[in-house]
Amino acid sequence: LAITKLDVLSGISEIKVCRAYRLNGQEVKRFPIDPDALAGCVPVYETLPGWDEDLRAMRSPHELPQAARDYIEFIADAVGVPVGIVSVGPAPEATIYFDR
Repeated sequence: LAITKLDVLSGISEIKVCRAYRLNGQEVKRFPIDPDALAGCVPVYETLPGWDEDLRAMRSPHELPQAARDYIEFIADAVGVPVGIVSVGPAPEATIYFDR
């Protein structure tokens, strides 16, 4: 998995991630493709702590703030795919590679 633009989340105190939808009183994990069903959905969020640090100069996973590492782990667990690359800025060298 490649996560891009992680740096744009810096300065946000809480990051809300939609992990499911509530539809007719039931929690559904998949995005409803039917427009009528989607109109009746309410997102179910999980709130993660944010971070204030500027990530753009960071080049290794251990340099990232713990909250950013926790966010990356949350995303990997949620989709069931390990993270291999994280972008922390617009420059090509602003890429962090994780152990694969």
